[in-house]
Amino acid sequence: MIQRPHVMDIANPPVALDRLLGELKDPDEVVQLRAVIALGELDPPSRDAVPGLLDLVRADDPELRRSVWRTLARIGPDVSRALREALSHALHDREHRVVESALRYMYVCGVVPAVEASSLVELLEHPDLGVRAGAALVARKYLVGDRIAAFELRALRRALWDPVPVVRARVVRTLANVAPQR
Repeated sequence: MIQRPHVMDIANPPVALDRLLGELKDPDEVVQLRAVIALGELDPPSRDAVPGLLDLVRADDPELRRSVWRTLARIGPDVSRALREALSHALHDREHRVVESALRYMYVCGVVPAVEASSLVELLEHPDLGVRAGAALVARKYLVGDRIAAFELRALRRALWDPVPVVRARVVRTLANVAPQR
């Protein structure tokens, strides 16, 4: 069982934050994971953690990468170039749970202009249900009006035949958002 004695050094939160930020640079991925999770539990979340978290978005451990995106979503939107590049990379991650977490970040924080709409369209055909559902949810929120091209509409129409009802329902809502503009 992983012990997290440092998570709540409540008597001195700045010391706890400094310690967690230092642990993000630890070579041990278990220590890094504990720090990432603890940073996500801080209330209020600290934007000071964003650069250190972005350094971990390409870590070897998929659980660590996934936790980084969850913590970033808890911290809130960031529009830095580094985050946009990390997000683009995460959408092509080999681990579907990392892609799902990156999509959740995009949906919660609204950082969609960071990626091409074509990336979302590709994800509508991903073999994993969670990724397809996440891509449909993000598309529903952001691919409207001028942001959607004819090829994206064709991909959304193909996704209407997805075997998973939640994906189809989200695609229907996306198309309903587009219909008034077309």
